[in-house]
Amino acid sequence: GSLMLEIVPRYRIIVLEDSVAGDSKIIIKEKGKFVKTTIGKLIDEQIEKKGFSDVDEREKCIDLEDIEVFSVNKEGKVILAKPSKFIRHKTNKQIYEIVTTSGKRIKVTEDHSLFTLDEKNILKPIKSKELKEGNFLAIPSKLNFDNCLDEINLLEHLDKLDKKIFVIGGGIEDYLLKNRKKLFSIAYSLGYKKSTIQSWIRNKILPAKIFNEVRNEINDDNLMIKSYGNSAKIPSKIVYNDNLLNFIGLWLADGCYDKNSVIISVQEEENRNVVREISKNFNIPIKMHSDKFSLMLNSTLFKEIMQKVLGLNGNSYTKKIPSWMYDLSNEQIGALLKGFFSGDGCASDKEVTFSSCSKELAEDITTLLLRFNIVLRISDLRKRDKTYPCRIGSTKMIRSFKENIGFLVNSKEAKLDKLCLRISTHDTSDVIPLSVKVKTELNEILGNEFNKHDYITRENNLGRIHLSNLLNLIPEGVYLNPIDPLRKVVSSDIFWDKIKSLRKLGYEEFVYDISVPEYENFICENIVAHN
Repeated sequence: GSLMLEIVPRYRIIVLEDSVAGDSKIIIKEKGKFVKTTIGKLIDEQIEKKGFSDVDEREKCIDLEDIEVFSVNKEGKVILAKPSKFIRHKTNKQIYEIVTTSGKRIKVTEDHSLFTLDEKNILKPIKSKELKEGNFLAIPSKLNFDNCLDEINLLEHLDKLDKKIFVIGGGIEDYLLKNRKKLFSIAYSLGYKKSTIQSWIRNKILPAKIFNEVRNEINDDNLMIKSYGNSAKIPSKIVYNDNLLNFIGLWLADGCYDKNSVIISVQEEENRNVVREISKNFNIPIKMHSDKFSLMLNSTLFKEIMQKVLGLNGNSYTKKIPSWMYDLSNEQIGALLKGFFSGDGCASDKEVTFSSCSKELAEDITTLLLRFNIVLRISDLRKRDKTYPCRIGSTKMIRSFKENIGFLVNSKEAKLDKLCLRISTHDTSDVIPLSVKVKTELNEILGNEFNKHDYITRENNLGRIHLSNLLNLIPEGVYLNPIDPLRKVVSSDIFWDKIKSLRKLGYEEFVYDISVPEYENFICENIVAHN
Protein backbone atom coordinates (compact mmCIF):
# COMPACT_ATOMS: atom_id res chain seq x y z
CA GLY A 1 0.00 0.00 0.00
CA SER A 2 1.01 3.64 -0.18
CA LEU A 3 0.20 6.85 1.61
CA MET A 4 0.34 10.28 0.04
CA LEU A 5 -0.16 13.01 2.59
CA GLU A 6 0.05 16.26 0.66
CA ILE A 7 1.67 19.20 2.34
CA VAL A 8 1.19 20.96 -1.01
CA PRO A 9 0.62 19.13 -4.30
CA ARG A 10 4.34 19.09 -5.20
CA TYR A 11 5.59 18.19 -1.72
CA ARG A 12 4.18 15.08 -0.19
CA ILE A 13 4.83 12.83 2.75
CA ILE A 14 4.81 9.36 1.22
CA VAL A 15 4.97 6.16 3.20
CA LEU A 16 5.21 2.65 1.79
CA GLU A 17 4.65 0.04 4.44
CA ASP A 18 4.04 -3.60 5.07
CA SER A 19 2.82 -4.06 8.66
CA VAL A 20 3.52 -3.56 12.38
CA ALA A 21 4.02 -6.07 15.20
CA GLY A 22 0.97 -7.21 17.15
CA ASP A 23 2.10 -5.88 20.54
CA SER A 24 2.29 -2.28 19.26
CA LYS A 25 0.11 -0.01 21.43
CA ILE A 26 -2.62 2.08 19.88
CA ILE A 27 -5.34 4.46 21.12
CA ILE A 28 -8.71 4.00 19.40
CA LYS A 29 -12.16 5.48 19.87
CA GLU A 30 -14.78 2.73 19.99
CA LYS A 31 -18.48 3.46 20.41
CA GLY A 32 -17.65 6.96 21.59
CA LYS A 33 -15.07 5.96 24.20
CA PHE A 34 -11.27 6.04 23.98
CA VAL A 35 -9.46 2.78 24.61
CA LYS A 36 -5.77 1.94 24.83
CA THR A 37 -5.05 -1.50 23.42
CA THR A 38 -2.57 -3.25 21.13
CA ILE A 39 -3.08 -3.47 17.40
CA GLY A 40 -2.89 -7.26 17.59
CA LYS A 41 -5.57 -7.54 20.27
CA LEU A 42 -7.77 -5.00 18.48
CA ILE A 43 -7.67 -6.75 15.11
CA ASP A 44 -7.77 -10.30 16.52
CA GLU A 45 -10.92 -9.45 18.48
CA GLN A 46 -12.59 -7.76 15.51
CA ILE A 47 -11.81 -10.70 13.21
CA GLU A 48 -13.11 -13.18 15.79
CA LYS A 49 -16.25 -11.10 16.34
CA LYS A 50 -17.10 -10.08 12.78
CA GLY A 51 -15.22 -12.53 10.58
CA PHE A 52 -12.92 -11.80 7.66
CA SER A 53 -12.34 -12.29 3.96
CA ASP A 54 -9.09 -13.91 2.82
CA VAL A 55 -7.50 -11.85 0.04
CA ASP A 56 -3.91 -12.50 -1.09
CA GLU A 57 -3.34 -14.50 2.12
CA ARG A 58 -4.34 -11.45 4.18
CA GLU A 59 -7.30 -11.67 6.54
CA LYS A 60 -9.38 -8.50 6.19
CA CYS A 61 -12.19 -7.35 8.48
CA ILE A 62 -14.31 -4.55 7.00
CA ASP A 63 -17.28 -3.96 9.37
CA LEU A 64 -15.70 -1.20 11.48
CA GLU A 65 -18.34 1.52 11.74
CA ASP A 66 -17.95 2.06 15.51
CA ILE A 67 -14.16 2.55 15.53
CA GLU A 68 -11.94 5.58 14.87
CA VAL A 69 -8.15 5.86 14.96
CA PHE A 70 -5.79 8.82 15.10
CA SER A 71 -4.48 9.77 11.67
CA VAL A 72 -2.65 12.66 9.97
CA ASN A 73 -4.66 14.55 7.35
CA LYS A 74 -3.47 16.29 4.22
CA GLU A 75 -2.69 19.49 6.11
CA GLY A 76 -0.39 17.66 8.52
CA LYS A 77 -2.95 17.84 11.34
CA VAL A 78 -3.77 14.92 13.64
CA ILE A 79 -7.45 13.94 13.46
CA LEU A 80 -9.74 11.02 14.28
CA ALA A 81 -10.52 9.02 11.15
CA LYS A 82 -12.65 5.99 10.36
CA PRO A 83 -10.70 2.94 9.11
CA SER A 84 -12.15 0.86 6.29
CA LYS A 85 -10.26 -2.38 6.95
CA PHE A 86 -8.33 -4.24 9.63
CA ILE A 87 -5.72 -6.60 8.18
CA ARG A 88 -3.84 -9.55 9.67
CA HIS A 89 -1.39 -11.77 7.84
CA LYS A 90 1.55 -14.07 8.33
CA THR A 91 4.99 -12.90 7.32
CA ASN A 92 8.47 -14.28 6.82
CA LYS A 93 10.07 -10.84 6.81
CA GLN A 94 12.60 -9.53 9.31
CA ILE A 95 11.17 -7.41 12.14
CA TYR A 96 13.03 -4.22 13.03
CA GLU A 97 12.75 -2.32 16.31
CA ILE A 98 13.27 1.43 15.87
CA VAL A 99 13.91 3.58 18.97
CA THR A 100 13.94 7.38 18.97
CA THR A 101 15.71 9.82 21.26
CA SER A 102 12.41 10.77 22.91
CA GLY A 103 11.89 7.13 23.90
CA LYS A 104 9.36 6.12 21.25
CA ARG A 105 9.78 2.64 19.82
CA ILE A 106 7.98 0.65 17.17
CA LYS A 107 8.44 -2.82 15.69
CA VAL A 108 7.82 -3.11 11.96
CA THR A 109 8.59 -5.38 9.04
CA GLU A 110 11.70 -4.57 7.02
CA ASP A 111 9.63 -3.11 4.16
CA HIS A 112 7.78 -0.69 6.40
CA SER A 113 8.69 2.90 5.51
CA LEU A 114 8.52 5.90 7.86
CA PHE A 115 8.74 9.63 7.38
CA THR A 116 12.20 11.13 7.02
CA LEU A 117 13.74 14.02 5.08
CA ASP A 118 14.62 14.10 1.40
CA GLU A 119 17.50 16.27 0.16
CA LYS A 120 15.41 17.46 -2.76
CA ASN A 121 11.76 17.29 -1.77
CA ILE A 122 12.06 17.83 2.02
CA LEU A 123 10.04 14.70 2.93
CA LYS A 124 10.37 11.17 1.61
CA PRO A 125 9.82 7.51 2.55
CA ILE A 126 12.63 5.24 3.57
CA LYS A 127 12.32 1.54 4.39
CA SER A 128 13.11 0.35 7.89
CA LYS A 129 16.06 -1.70 6.70
CA GLU A 130 17.53 1.44 5.09
CA LEU A 131 17.18 3.71 8.12
CA LYS A 132 20.24 4.81 10.07
CA GLU A 133 20.88 6.21 13.51
CA GLY A 134 20.56 9.98 13.35
CA ASN A 135 17.75 10.01 10.78
CA PHE A 136 14.62 11.86 11.85
CA LEU A 137 11.16 10.28 12.01
CA ALA A 138 7.73 11.91 12.11
CA ILE A 139 5.77 11.50 15.35
CA PRO A 140 2.65 13.41 16.43
CA SER A 141 3.24 16.55 18.46
CA LYS A 142 -0.44 16.69 19.40
CA LEU A 143 -3.35 14.32 19.97
CA ASN A 144 -6.88 15.73 20.19
CA PHE A 145 -9.16 13.90 22.62
CA ASP A 146 -12.72 15.24 22.51
CA ASN A 147 -14.53 13.59 25.43
CA CYS A 148 -15.41 14.61 28.98
CA LEU A 149 -16.50 12.56 32.01
CA ASP A 150 -18.47 14.44 34.64
CA GLU A 151 -18.88 11.70 37.22
CA ILE A 152 -18.99 7.99 37.91
CA ASN A 153 -22.02 6.33 39.47
CA LEU A 154 -20.84 3.63 41.87
CA LEU A 155 -24.31 2.08 41.83
CA GLU A 156 -23.51 0.84 38.32
CA HIS A 157 -20.39 -0.94 39.58
CA LEU A 158 -21.56 -2.65 42.77
CA ASP A 159 -20.87 -6.07 41.25
CA LYS A 160 -17.15 -5.24 41.08
CA LEU A 161 -16.85 -4.81 44.85
CA ASP A 162 -16.07 -7.89 46.93
CA LYS A 163 -17.20 -6.60 50.26
CA LYS A 164 -20.78 -6.78 51.46
CA ILE A 165 -22.07 -3.38 50.39
CA PHE A 166 -25.18 -1.55 51.58
CA VAL A 167 -26.98 1.37 49.94
CA ILE A 168 -28.45 4.10 52.13
CA GLY A 169 -30.19 7.45 51.68
CA GLY A 170 -33.57 9.09 51.19
CA GLY A 171 -34.52 6.98 48.18
CA ILE A 172 -33.90 3.79 50.18
CA GLU A 173 -35.97 5.03 53.13
CA ASP A 174 -38.85 5.91 50.82
CA TYR A 175 -38.73 2.50 49.13
CA LEU A 176 -38.68 0.64 52.46
CA LEU A 177 -41.66 2.64 53.68
CA LYS A 178 -43.80 1.94 50.62
CA ASN A 179 -42.71 -1.57 49.57
CA ARG A 180 -42.36 -3.60 52.77
CA LYS A 181 -44.38 -6.61 51.52
CA LYS A 182 -42.60 -6.68 48.17
CA LEU A 183 -39.21 -6.45 49.88
CA PHE A 184 -39.91 -9.53 52.02
CA SER A 185 -41.01 -11.47 48.94
CA ILE A 186 -37.87 -10.63 46.97
CA ALA A 187 -35.53 -11.19 49.93
CA TYR A 188 -37.12 -14.57 50.80
CA SER A 189 -36.68 -15.68 47.18
CA LEU A 190 -32.97 -14.88 47.45
CA GLY A 191 -32.55 -16.85 50.68
CA TYR A 192 -32.53 -14.07 53.27
CA LYS A 193 -34.02 -14.63 56.75
CA LYS A 194 -36.81 -12.58 58.32
CA SER A 195 -34.54 -11.18 61.04
CA THR A 196 -32.06 -9.99 58.43
CA ILE A 197 -34.75 -8.22 56.42
CA GLN A 198 -36.10 -6.58 59.58
CA SER A 199 -32.57 -5.35 60.33
CA TRP A 200 -32.44 -3.62 56.92
CA ILE A 201 -35.74 -1.89 57.60
CA ARG A 202 -34.66 -0.86 61.09
CA ASN A 203 -31.32 0.55 59.84
CA LYS A 204 -32.85 2.01 56.63
CA ILE A 205 -30.40 0.22 54.32
CA LEU A 206 -30.49 -2.25 51.45
CA PRO A 207 -27.75 -4.73 50.53
CA ALA A 208 -26.35 -4.27 47.03
CA LYS A 209 -27.86 -7.57 45.86
CA ILE A 210 -31.39 -6.46 46.76
CA PHE A 211 -30.80 -2.91 45.53
CA ASN A 212 -29.90 -4.21 42.08
CA GLU A 213 -33.21 -6.10 41.97
CA VAL A 214 -35.34 -3.01 42.67
CA ARG A 215 -33.08 -0.20 41.45
CA ASN A 216 -35.55 1.06 38.84
CA GLU A 217 -38.05 1.78 41.62
CA ILE A 218 -35.65 3.89 43.70
CA ASN A 219 -34.73 7.56 43.32
CA ASP A 220 -30.93 7.38 43.34
CA ASP A 221 -30.29 11.06 44.06
CA ASN A 222 -27.95 11.58 47.03
CA LEU A 223 -27.60 7.89 47.82
CA MET A 224 -24.50 6.60 49.58
CA ILE A 225 -22.83 3.23 49.96
CA LYS A 226 -21.17 1.70 52.99
CA SER A 227 -19.80 -1.55 54.31
CA TYR A 228 -20.27 -3.18 57.71
CA GLY A 229 -20.89 -1.43 61.03
CA ASN A 230 -19.64 2.13 61.36
CA SER A 231 -17.68 2.14 58.11
CA ALA A 232 -17.46 5.35 56.06
CA LYS A 233 -20.48 6.37 53.99
CA ILE A 234 -19.24 7.19 50.51
CA PRO A 235 -21.34 9.18 47.98
CA SER A 236 -22.65 6.90 45.23
CA LYS A 237 -21.92 9.51 42.58
CA ILE A 238 -18.30 10.63 42.47
CA VAL A 239 -17.61 13.82 40.54
CA TYR A 240 -14.34 14.00 38.59
CA ASN A 241 -13.44 17.38 40.03
CA ASP A 242 -10.00 18.95 40.43
CA ASN A 243 -9.54 17.67 43.97
CA LEU A 244 -10.24 14.02 43.10
CA LEU A 245 -8.08 14.18 39.97
CA ASN A 246 -5.23 15.88 41.87
CA PHE A 247 -5.50 13.06 44.42
CA ILE A 248 -5.45 10.33 41.76
CA GLY A 249 -2.39 12.01 40.24
CA LEU A 250 -0.67 11.93 43.62
CA TRP A 251 -1.50 8.24 43.97
CA LEU A 252 -0.06 7.50 40.52
CA ALA A 253 3.09 9.37 41.54
CA ASP A 254 3.65 7.82 44.94
CA GLY A 255 0.67 5.93 46.29
CA CYS A 256 0.00 2.35 47.37
CA TYR A 257 -2.33 0.21 49.47
CA ASP A 258 -2.12 -1.86 52.61
CA LYS A 259 -4.78 -4.29 53.80
CA ASN A 260 -7.34 -1.66 54.78
CA SER A 261 -6.04 1.70 53.54
CA VAL A 262 -5.02 3.92 50.66
CA ILE A 263 -1.55 5.35 51.36
CA ILE A 264 -0.17 8.51 49.73
CA SER A 265 3.48 9.40 50.33
CA VAL A 266 3.43 13.20 50.49
CA GLN A 267 5.70 15.60 52.34
CA GLU A 268 4.70 19.03 51.02
CA GLU A 269 1.79 20.67 52.83
CA GLU A 270 -0.01 21.58 49.59
CA ASN A 271 -0.09 17.90 48.58
CA ARG A 272 -1.22 16.84 52.03
CA ASN A 273 -4.12 19.29 51.84
CA VAL A 274 -5.38 17.46 48.73
CA VAL A 275 -5.44 14.17 50.67
CA ARG A 276 -7.13 15.85 53.65
CA GLU A 277 -9.84 17.24 51.38
CA ILE A 278 -10.52 13.75 50.01
CA SER A 279 -10.80 12.48 53.57
CA LYS A 280 -13.37 15.17 54.30
CA ASN A 281 -15.39 14.75 51.10
CA PHE A 282 -15.60 10.96 51.39
CA ASN A 283 -16.05 10.76 55.16
CA ILE A 284 -12.87 8.69 55.54
CA PRO A 285 -10.66 8.67 58.66
CA ILE A 286 -7.12 9.89 57.99
CA LYS A 287 -3.93 9.38 59.97
CA MET A 288 -0.18 9.67 59.66
CA HIS A 289 1.73 6.55 58.64
CA SER A 290 4.48 5.21 60.88
CA ASP A 291 7.02 6.60 58.37
CA LYS A 292 6.00 10.08 59.66
CA PHE A 293 5.25 11.60 56.23
CA SER A 294 2.77 9.35 54.36
CA LEU A 295 -0.96 9.85 54.93
CA MET A 296 -3.36 6.91 55.26
CA LEU A 297 -7.04 6.94 54.32
CA ASN A 298 -8.45 4.13 56.42
CA SER A 299 -11.32 2.65 54.40
CA THR A 300 -11.37 -0.79 52.84
CA LEU A 301 -14.35 0.24 50.73
CA PHE A 302 -12.55 3.31 49.34
CA LYS A 303 -9.53 1.12 48.62
CA GLU A 304 -11.74 -1.30 46.65
CA ILE A 305 -13.32 1.57 44.70
CA MET A 306 -9.84 2.81 43.78
CA GLN A 307 -8.70 -0.63 42.67
CA LYS A 308 -11.75 -2.31 41.18
CA VAL A 309 -13.88 0.55 39.90
CA LEU A 310 -11.30 3.20 38.99
CA GLY A 311 -8.70 0.62 37.91
CA LEU A 312 -5.88 2.17 39.95
CA ASN A 313 -3.73 -0.91 40.43
CA GLY A 314 -0.13 -1.98 40.44
CA ASN A 315 3.00 -1.02 42.31
CA SER A 316 5.80 1.40 41.46
CA TYR A 317 6.94 -0.85 38.61
CA THR A 318 3.55 -1.78 37.12
CA LYS A 319 1.29 1.26 37.41
CA LYS A 320 -0.41 2.57 34.27
CA ILE A 321 -3.17 4.93 33.20
CA PRO A 322 -6.56 3.13 33.09
CA SER A 323 -8.53 3.53 29.85
CA TRP A 324 -11.33 5.67 31.33
CA MET A 325 -8.88 8.52 31.89
CA TYR A 326 -8.48 8.97 28.14
CA ASP A 327 -12.12 10.12 28.08
CA LEU A 328 -11.42 13.02 30.44
CA SER A 329 -11.37 16.57 29.07
CA ASN A 330 -8.13 18.49 28.65
CA GLU A 331 -8.92 20.52 31.77
CA GLN A 332 -9.47 17.33 33.76
CA ILE A 333 -6.25 15.78 32.44
CA GLY A 334 -4.48 18.99 33.44
CA ALA A 335 -5.70 18.50 37.02
CA LEU A 336 -4.66 14.82 37.00
CA LEU A 337 -1.18 15.67 35.73
CA LYS A 338 -0.86 18.53 38.21
CA GLY A 339 -1.24 15.99 41.00
CA PHE A 340 1.16 13.57 39.35
CA PHE A 341 3.92 16.11 38.71
CA SER A 342 3.42 17.64 42.18
CA GLY A 343 4.08 14.24 43.71
CA ASP A 344 6.83 12.98 41.42
CA GLY A 345 8.13 15.93 39.41
CA CYS A 346 10.00 19.19 39.71
CA ALA A 347 11.24 22.15 37.71
CA SER A 348 15.00 22.50 37.45
CA ASP A 349 16.85 25.46 35.95
CA LYS A 350 16.57 23.83 32.50
CA GLU A 351 13.67 21.34 32.39
CA VAL A 352 10.51 19.96 33.96
CA THR A 353 11.34 16.43 35.06
CA PHE A 354 10.10 13.33 36.82
CA SER A 355 11.30 9.74 37.17
CA SER A 356 9.17 6.61 37.08
CA CYS A 357 9.88 2.97 37.87
CA SER A 358 7.02 2.03 35.52
CA LYS A 359 7.91 2.33 31.84
CA GLU A 360 4.27 1.88 30.86
CA LEU A 361 3.15 4.71 33.14
CA ALA A 362 5.80 7.01 31.67
CA GLU A 363 4.59 6.12 28.16
CA ASP A 364 0.98 6.77 29.19
CA ILE A 365 1.95 10.17 30.61
CA THR A 366 3.63 10.84 27.25
CA THR A 367 0.29 10.27 25.50
CA LEU A 368 -1.62 12.50 27.93
CA LEU A 369 0.88 15.34 27.49
CA LEU A 370 0.35 15.30 23.71
CA ARG A 371 -3.01 16.97 24.34
CA PHE A 372 -1.03 20.10 25.15
CA ASN A 373 1.56 19.93 22.34
CA ILE A 374 4.11 18.61 24.83
CA VAL A 375 6.51 15.88 23.69
CA LEU A 376 7.95 14.08 26.71
CA ARG A 377 11.40 12.54 26.44
CA ILE A 378 11.92 9.22 28.23
CA SER A 379 15.54 8.18 28.86
CA ASP A 380 16.87 4.65 29.27
CA LEU A 381 16.54 2.86 32.59
CA ARG A 382 18.80 4.39 35.22
CA LYS A 383 20.38 1.42 36.98
CA ARG A 384 21.22 3.09 40.29
CA ASP A 385 17.55 3.67 41.19
CA LYS A 386 15.80 1.54 38.53
CA THR A 387 13.82 4.49 37.16
CA TYR A 388 13.19 6.02 33.76
CA PRO A 389 14.10 9.73 33.84
CA CYS A 390 11.57 11.83 31.90
CA ARG A 391 11.83 15.48 30.92
CA ILE A 392 10.25 18.39 29.06
CA GLY A 393 12.97 20.65 27.67
CA SER A 394 11.47 22.90 24.98
CA THR A 395 10.73 26.41 26.26
CA LYS A 396 7.47 26.49 24.31
CA MET A 397 6.41 23.14 25.78
CA ILE A 398 7.38 24.20 29.30
CA ARG A 399 5.17 27.25 28.91
CA SER A 400 2.34 25.01 27.75
CA PHE A 401 2.95 22.88 30.85
CA LYS A 402 2.68 26.02 33.00
CA GLU A 403 -0.53 27.14 31.29
CA ASN A 404 -2.33 23.78 31.28
CA ILE A 405 -0.87 21.78 34.19
CA GLY A 406 1.52 23.39 36.70
CA PHE A 407 2.28 22.31 40.26
CA LEU A 408 0.25 22.23 43.47
CA VAL A 409 3.40 22.94 45.49
CA ASN A 410 4.18 26.66 45.69
CA SER A 411 7.96 26.21 45.72
CA LYS A 412 7.82 24.04 42.58
CA GLU A 413 5.49 26.51 40.88
CA ALA A 414 7.88 29.36 41.65
CA LYS A 415 10.73 27.49 39.95
CA LEU A 416 8.45 26.80 36.99
CA ASP A 417 7.62 30.51 36.72
CA LYS A 418 11.33 31.32 36.64
CA LEU A 419 11.97 28.63 34.02
CA CYS A 420 9.23 30.06 31.78
CA LEU A 421 10.96 33.46 31.78
CA ARG A 422 14.04 32.20 29.99
CA ILE A 423 14.65 33.38 26.44
CA SER A 424 15.35 30.54 24.03
CA THR A 425 17.80 31.62 21.36
CA HIS A 426 18.22 28.15 19.85
CA ASP A 427 15.61 25.51 20.61
CA THR A 428 17.24 22.12 20.16
CA SER A 429 14.19 20.22 21.45
CA ASP A 430 11.74 20.89 18.60
CA VAL A 431 13.63 21.18 15.32
CA ILE A 432 12.94 20.99 11.61
CA PRO A 433 16.00 19.13 10.25
CA LEU A 434 16.36 20.79 6.85
CA SER A 435 18.87 19.76 4.22
CA VAL A 436 21.96 21.87 3.59
CA LYS A 437 20.53 22.78 0.18
CA VAL A 438 17.40 24.32 1.67
CA LYS A 439 19.40 26.08 4.38
CA THR A 440 21.62 27.54 1.68
CA GLU A 441 18.58 28.85 -0.17
CA LEU A 442 17.25 30.40 3.02
CA ASN A 443 20.65 32.01 3.57
CA GLU A 444 20.63 33.46 0.03
CA ILE A 445 17.13 34.88 0.53
CA LEU A 446 17.51 36.19 4.07
CA GLY A 447 21.14 37.31 4.10
CA ASN A 448 22.23 38.54 7.54
CA GLU A 449 18.91 37.42 9.08
CA PHE A 450 20.09 33.82 8.64
CA ASN A 451 22.94 32.56 10.82
CA LYS A 452 25.05 30.76 8.23
CA HIS A 453 27.74 29.82 10.77
CA ASP A 454 25.30 28.05 13.08
CA TYR A 455 23.07 26.31 10.56
CA ILE A 456 25.34 25.58 7.61
CA THR A 457 28.95 25.60 8.84
CA ARG A 458 28.18 23.95 12.18
CA GLU A 459 25.24 21.97 10.73
CA ASN A 460 22.84 22.80 13.57
CA ASN A 461 19.14 22.26 12.94
CA LEU A 462 16.69 25.15 13.03
CA GLY A 463 14.13 25.22 15.81
CA ARG A 464 10.49 25.23 14.73
CA ILE A 465 9.72 28.67 16.18
CA HIS A 466 12.87 30.25 14.76
CA LEU A 467 12.21 28.80 11.31
CA SER A 468 8.63 30.06 11.46
CA ASN A 469 9.87 33.55 12.34
CA LEU A 470 12.33 33.47 9.42
CA LEU A 471 9.61 32.37 7.01
CA ASN A 472 7.47 35.29 8.14
CA LEU A 473 10.17 37.58 6.72
CA ILE A 474 9.72 36.05 3.25
CA PRO A 475 6.67 37.09 1.18
CA GLU A 476 4.41 34.18 0.28
CA GLY A 477 4.21 33.17 -3.35
CA VAL A 478 7.65 34.50 -4.31
CA TYR A 479 9.69 31.36 -3.60
CA LEU A 480 7.33 28.52 -4.44
CA ASN A 481 9.94 25.76 -4.29
CA PRO A 482 10.85 24.80 -1.64
CA ILE A 483 10.33 27.76 0.71
CA ASP A 484 6.54 28.08 0.71
CA PRO A 485 5.93 24.36 1.52
CA LEU A 486 7.92 24.87 4.74
CA ARG A 487 5.13 27.05 6.11
CA LYS A 488 2.85 24.02 6.43
CA VAL A 489 5.71 21.90 7.75
CA VAL A 490 6.29 24.26 10.71
CA SER A 491 2.56 24.57 11.45
CA SER A 492 1.86 20.83 11.24
CA ASP A 493 1.22 18.46 14.16
CA ILE A 494 4.45 16.61 13.32
CA PHE A 495 7.46 16.51 15.62
CA TRP A 496 10.77 15.33 14.16
CA ASP A 497 12.31 12.70 16.42
CA LYS A 498 15.86 11.48 15.87
CA ILE A 499 16.49 7.74 15.61
CA LYS A 500 18.59 6.53 18.52
CA SER A 501 18.93 2.87 17.61
CA LEU A 502 17.78 0.16 15.21
CA ARG A 503 18.01 -3.59 15.65
CA LYS A 504 16.77 -6.77 14.05
CA LEU A 505 14.46 -8.83 16.25
CA GLY A 506 13.92 -11.87 14.07
CA TYR A 507 10.49 -12.93 12.85
CA GLU A 508 6.87 -12.91 14.08
CA GLU A 509 4.07 -15.17 12.88
CA PHE A 510 1.43 -12.46 12.43
CA VAL A 511 1.70 -8.74 11.66
CA TYR A 512 -1.12 -6.20 11.45
CA ASP A 513 -2.28 -3.23 9.44
CA ILE A 514 -5.10 -0.66 9.40
CA SER A 515 -6.48 0.88 6.21
CA VAL A 516 -7.63 4.51 6.59
CA PRO A 517 -9.29 5.89 3.45
CA GLU A 518 -8.02 9.22 2.09
CA TYR A 519 -5.27 9.64 4.69
CA GLU A 520 -3.76 6.14 4.49
CA ASN A 521 -1.96 6.34 7.83
CA PHE A 522 -2.62 5.78 11.53
CA ILE A 523 -0.80 6.60 14.75
CA CYS A 524 0.61 3.61 16.61
CA GLU A 525 3.12 3.73 19.51
CA ASN A 526 2.86 7.53 19.09
CA ILE A 527 4.55 7.21 15.69
CA VAL A 528 2.84 7.86 12.36
CA ALA A 529 2.54 4.44 10.68
CA HIS A 530 1.50 3.60 7.17
CA ASN A 531 -1.75 1.97 6.19
